[in-house]
Amino acid sequence: MSEKSLLRRLKSLAKGLMYFVALPPPASVIAFWRVRCAAPSKEKGSIVEVPFCRDRRYVIALRAQTTDLAIFEQIFVLRDCDVSLRAAPHLIVDCGAHVGCSARYFASRFPDATIVAVEAERSNFDMLVRNVRDGSGIVPIHAAVWGDKEARLAIMNPDESSWGFRVGEVTD
Repeated sequence: MSEKSLLRRLKSLAKGLMYFVALPPPASVIAFWRVRCAAPSKEKGSIVEVPFCRDRRYVIALRAQTTDLAIFEQIFVLRDCDVSLRAAPHLIVDCGAHVGCSARYFASRFPDATIVAVEAERSNFDMLVRNVRDGSGIVPIHAAVWGDKEARLAIMNPDESSWGFRVGEVTD
C-alpha cells in the first residue's frame, strides 16, 4: 500500500470516527454500545434505537441482527453519503431508501431540502415511515423506480437480506 493510499484510508477512518467524537460522551458510548454490543444479543428483528446526531432526541430505529446496523454504520460512521456540493439541494430523491438512514442523514445535512424516500419492500417501508414520522422534510413513498415506463413490479428475491432486495417487472 502506498503512503498516499494509506493516508487516504486513515483520513477516511478518522472522518468516520468524528461521528462519535462530535456527540456528547454519554451519547457516543450509548450509540457504540447499542450498535456493537446490544443489538447482536437481542432477538432478530427486535428494535434498537440509536442516536444519530448531537441532540440525543433524534434516534433511528433499527432491527437487531439485520443489515440495518451495517447500513447505519455505513451512513453515519463511515459517512458514505458525505458529498461535497457547490450549492445546497432543494430536492433529494433516495431510491431504495431502506429504513431511512440516508434520508435522515441528508435531512440533517440539508435541512431546507425535501427528501423523497422511495422504498419497495413493505417491512423496510414500515421502518422508514417510523424513522421519518417527525416531519423532518422526508416524504416516504411505498414504490419502486423502474426504467422509462410504468410497469407492474414485484420483489424478485424475497428471501434476501433487507438491503439486497431487487424488483423486477411481472406480467399478469
